[in-house]
Amino acid sequence: MKQRVLIALAFLLEPELVILDEPTSALDVVTQAEVLRAIKEIKARYNTTMIFITHDISLMPSIADEVAVMYAGKIVEVGPVKDVLYNPSHPYVSALISSTPSLYVDPAKVRPIAGEPPSPFEEISGCPFWPRCPYAMDVCKVEEPSAAAVGNKIVRCFLFK
Repeated sequence: MKQRVLIALAFLLEPELVILDEPTSALDVVTQAEVLRAIKEIKARYNTTMIFITHDISLMPSIADEVAVMYAGKIVEVGPVKDVLYNPSHPYVSALISSTPSLYVDPAKVRPIAGEPPSPFEEISGCPFWPRCPYAMDVCKVEEPSAAAVGNKIVRCFLFK
């Protein structure tokens, strides 16, 4: 109920932009669906731009037009939600999707991401994903990749240079 009240307050003055940080976390599936329906209705009614921050990538196809996937505080892939989630280019995005259980995926095919995420207290040299990346090259360890266009997405990975 608190999350519903906060969402209502956020839209009270009909803002042009609303940032929703984990608006459905810790909610049961039924309540989550109700909150998402309300957010979509408000978005459509007021033509509000929303930045929806979540760790639950299964929500993205139903709520987002565009998605930016971050790793260690850096955007690694951005583009239309269907292109990013159904045809990922960055190795982290591919690994993230492969590690996410789903009703439509055989549980035996769900794969954890190898290694450990970097500490937020340590400085990272090069691409932040290289220690866990199966495609890491020497350049990944020393240089941070710049953005590259891959179809209608932007990807930060030396595989696309």
